[in-house]
Amino acid sequence: MILYKSFWRKKITKTYIILFILILFSIIILSSINNHYLEILNKKYQDSYISISLNEKDKPQKMKNIKIYNESLLLETNDEFNNYLTLTKNTNLKNTEIILPICYSNKYKINDNYNLTINNNTYSFFIKDFYDTDMSNELKISSKIYEKLSQEVIMKEYKLKLDNWLKIDKTISKIKNKLNINQEYGLKYFKINNEDKTKVVIYIINIFIYIMFISFFIIYTISLINIYSDEGEKNKILNSLGYKHNKIMRINYLKILSLISISTIFSIFLFYSIKIILLLFNINIYFNWLIILYIIIISIIINVIYNNKFSKKIRW
Repeated sequence: MILYKSFWRKKITKTYIILFILILFSIIILSSINNHYLEILNKKYQDSYISISLNEKDKPQKMKNIKIYNESLLLETNDEFNNYLTLTKNTNLKNTEIILPICYSNKYKINDNYNLTINNNTYSFFIKDFYDTDMSNELKISSKIYEKLSQEVIMKEYKLKLDNWLKIDKTISKIKNKLNINQEYGLKYFKINNEDKTKVVIYIINIFIYIMFISFFIIYTISLINIYSDEGEKNKILNSLGYKHNKIMRINYLKILSLISISTIFSIFLFYSIKIILLLFNINIYFNWLIILYIIIISIIINVIYNNKFSKKIRW
């Protein structure tokens, strides 16, 4: 315990603690603000989606950042409003009931029949209602008829939602690489605003986070070199007192680990102090445990590598 107390009394140790606390706190608060803006961005895009068209044999694969929220049958048609239609399943409809987009109300009325030709077979539907939508080609049919038609229709359309709309370009690139998208109907975006200023704010915050990350590990590496060098004379004394080489290196390792641990605890304490103050103004920010976990793991790995390297270099 005396060995650690002497280490903590050093002015340079206190300087490292202050630097680590400031940088770690900056990373924590910036990542929390970043998450806050990501949440705002995803709310703005809650009605947005990506539409992909695939042949019957192809199925959308599970991919990171993607969730399928709707499947439709896609068919070519000579419909007076569209050159192709999508038929979606509606569990509230029975048998041949159908709900049409509002644009069809100019020609049809509720309780009228609507005929649809699929592979030279004509299906007669009973119009139950119309619905207001920007998608003039999306018709809603019963689950029973949907399952029957799915045996005849070779193409399907899938609507995809993203968990993180900031990564839309990267995600779309993955979709195009991994899926055999139908060339004619392909991939479409709906209600996507690539000029959203929230994205710019997030990108700027991310730049500062990366700068803080790099600064932390530069200072951390310098502190490792200095601490191991500064403790050199003390290590020789411990060796002469009977401490084994491995035990001395373990003590050095624990000194660095305690430095990071205490800095992290103080940084988290500062964050929650700020969080409590912000809550008084109805502003809520969330702690990003994952980013701190990454920092701690990387710090431990660097410490272990340097400790082993220093151990091989120095023998008493």
